[in-house]
Amino acid sequence: MTDATRAGHDAPVAEAANAVSETGEACQQSAARPPRVIKQDPDRVRLCIVTRQELPPAKLIRFVADPDGIIVPDLARRLPGRGVWVTATREAVATAAKRGLFAKNLKKPVKADKELVDQVEKLLAAEARQVLSLANKAGLVTTGFSKVDNALGQGEAIALIAANDASVDGAGKLARKFKAVQGAKNRAAPVIQDFTIAELSLAIGGSNVVHAALAGGGLSRRVVTCCQRLRIYRMHPDSDEVDGSNTGSLDVVAQPDSAD
Repeated sequence: MTDATRAGHDAPVAEAANAVSETGEACQQSAARPPRVIKQDPDRVRLCIVTRQELPPAKLIRFVADPDGIIVPDLARRLPGRGVWVTATREAVATAAKRGLFAKNLKKPVKADKELVDQVEKLLAAEARQVLSLANKAGLVTTGFSKVDNALGQGEAIALIAANDASVDGAGKLARKFKAVQGAKNRAAPVIQDFTIAELSLAIGGSNVVHAALAGGGLSRRVVTCCQRLRIYRMHPDSDEVDGSNTGSLDVVAQPDSAD
């Protein structure tokens, strides 16, 4: 075999050896480097200006100042400008207004209306009714005692709605049945009692709506979420159902900002 032939024959072998060597060096370098830190989404939690707790936006209410320097609740979290976040309870909003925390965290003179706490509650209630209306238009709402009772028995409902001024006997009977059916399937059984008969009737567009059942669907889940948010906001801070320290398992972002 000539030298030229031998060189041509050995070339692929040499290239393979070099590739293995380079791969080994790359692996060693990779092992020596610390793992890459993935930057977390800054929107995952916000800092409440009252409690100084880091919470997801769903547990907070965003506030901004309008051009006249008046504090405005931004439930949809879409209004322009620098915003601050407050835990979604009447007590927290009242404390923020009373202690001047809006101005302190926005770093400019602003004014909170004396009716701000009630304004937020009305907005939360309106939001819940609006989503309920949309769910009804989507065909996800069943009304009437007999029809609701049937829907519950067939396991078609993911939530039960009962007007808070409805008959205790009727509402209790449906609630017990719903919880029994859902419990047998190891499912949650949310019972919504945040509206009067008049409010339910207006939202659903019916006459004297007392009971309703929500079928599975994205809008139905939104109704449940909005009503839970409204109920927590209305609830007394000493209630067993509200625990400001229990925020669940959160991926906390380092040094969250109370304003954005």
